[in-house]
Amino acid sequence: MFVPGDAAGWCVEAPEAAADAIGADRVGIRLFPGGTVRDMAEEDVPGLYGALFDALAPLGLAYVPVLATAEEELLVSLRKAWPNAFILNPGGRIAPRPGAR
Repeated sequence: MFVPGDAAGWCVEAPEAAADAIGADRVGIRLFPGGTVRDMAEEDVPGLYGALFDALAPLGLAYVPVLATAEEELLVSLRKAWPNAFILNPGGRIAPRPGAR
């Protein structure tokens, strides 16, 4: 699903480059599965993040902080798929404040 150079490929390419430069034990990637930003929303969130975790896990990144913006079932499956530190952030918003522009 993540092909080098495609629109989503940077989600793997950027942490891979950082891990190559400074060591995977010093790199993490923060994710918001199913989160919406303004009018943008992800499709097939379980498939997308399952494939992303499959691509990222072999890199040996130190941690992944995840905002709890998806269903609990997905979050549990992502935790099981991640080999290192998984930091679940249960709060926060990924959207503008009501009335803000």
